[in-house]
Amino acid sequence: MPQLRGVLETRDLKNLRSKFPFFSNTSYAYLDSAATSQKPKSVIDTMRDFYERENASVHRGIYLLSEEATDRFEKVREKVAKWLNAKSYDIIFTSGTTGAINLVADSVKNSCNKSDKILLTRCEHHANFLPWQRIAKLAFLPFDKEKILVSPDASFDGIRLAAVTGFSNVLGDVWDGKLSEFVSNARAAGVQVLIDGAQLVAHEQVDLEALQPDFFAFSGHKILGPTGVGVLCIKKEIAEKMEPYQVGGAMVHSVGLESSKWKLSPQKFEAGTPPIVQVLGLGAAIDFFESEVNFGEVHKHVDGLSNKLRQHLIDLPGVTLLSLRGSIVSFSIHGIHAHDVAAFLGDAGVFVRAGHHCAQPLHAELGIESSVRASFFLYNNEGDVERAIGAIDRCIAFFNGGV
Repeated sequence: MPQLRGVLETRDLKNLRSKFPFFSNTSYAYLDSAATSQKPKSVIDTMRDFYERENASVHRGIYLLSEEATDRFEKVREKVAKWLNAKSYDIIFTSGTTGAINLVADSVKNSCNKSDKILLTRCEHHANFLPWQRIAKLAFLPFDKEKILVSPDASFDGIRLAAVTGFSNVLGDVWDGKLSEFVSNARAAGVQVLIDGAQLVAHEQVDLEALQPDFFAFSGHKILGPTGVGVLCIKKEIAEKMEPYQVGGAMVHSVGLESSKWKLSPQKFEAGTPPIVQVLGLGAAIDFFESEVNFGEVHKHVDGLSNKLRQHLIDLPGVTLLSLRGSIVSFSIHGIHAHDVAAFLGDAGVFVRAGHHCAQPLHAELGIESSVRASFFLYNNEGDVERAIGAIDRCIAFFNGGV
């Protein structure tokens, strides 16, 4: 599984928060990083500076400004490949994880037979559920509701592709170190694997050459970068055979009245003007991770914060914990709707998510309609936890008839 890299030491974590302008302007406890992360100053500056001083389109102009923009843009592609150790993969820029998964689904639907099935977990975000529901029958991996774990053991008979989350946006780590075992089992059975890495890349240093999925997707805004950009990593030999998802400018080699010829991957999958400044922002976010972040230290820090909240919730009557480990603490409170909890906490300056978190089938499996989700990241601190604990206690007292 992923190797730990980086240079951040434990003593530096307290100073990390100061690199995020958001926290210098507010005292809020931001506990919704699983939805979108806050951005360090270096990412914001990179994007602003490009628009102010360097703005030009890429891959088109033969003047200096355009050539420099193209060079910077393509260097981010190299940066992503290095960060994920993706030597055998093509790096495709997309609009996000959703766009990346739909790209793969569009290709798969053309080769699906009526009897083929797509294998999922019950923990999938709708973005890794709905595209497959449209094109094939679904099968699901065994799920232990008591341990909140997915089993890597599965029958691959009739499975065309396995599309699984690497880290649930509701339950956190649902593999307990066995994701690589599942990928190996699937590939041994001749089944292609797509990993939804939208949450995983924020918490693990992913090594694709070790993990070896056929497809890996993630979004920039989950890892300190901007919205509007994502990445799809495709095994090179597979990318060569795939048809483009969208067609238009930039991805075409030649156009005739009767037929046209596409460029090679990755360009053939990137129709139209790309999200240039977003890609540069993504590159700056990866630079931040490389220079500032040690995933091992962040694990300890984030797990300590989330476990402190989790331990408090365990002792509260009427509270049901959904997530047992990792950075995400999802819970429900008997007799109080999740939206009411989130609204009360929001008024107290504690920002959490409430609802089904784009995971309705999972909530149905767990027997609840909605939940509250507090998600921790590298810039959170003990004060955020204390503020959340106090707000939750006051919320329960208020809705139970207290002051």
